[in-house]
Amino acid sequence: MLPPRSRPGAGRLPAGATPAALSPPSQGLDYESRSRYELVVTVENAVPFAVPLSLSTASVLVMVTDVNEAPVFVPPVKRVEVMEDLPLGHQVTSYTAQDPDKDQRQKIT
Repeated sequence: MLPPRSRPGAGRLPAGATPAALSPPSQGLDYESRSRYELVVTVENAVPFAVPLSLSTASVLVMVTDVNEAPVFVPPVKRVEVMEDLPLGHQVTSYTAQDPDKDQRQKIT
């Protein structure tokens, strides 16, 4: 559950109002898979009015902030064997790393 922001009146509801909370999905938020969520919140009386009234709705836009994750080597451990007489400057192996940050250019050295 997300707490209300600290500002005058935050968290105060009219008499008889029931608070509601928006929680992140059970699998958590991941900027690389989805950077924004658009929600529509609908409110209606618990006891119907004598005359039909339209529902009250509000839109909530949730923007997910990217966190810089470290690159991941694939496989995480690599074992290489070379002959002792390998010429100087000869390439021993190559290693690949994958970076989960799609929006950031990464340099792997």
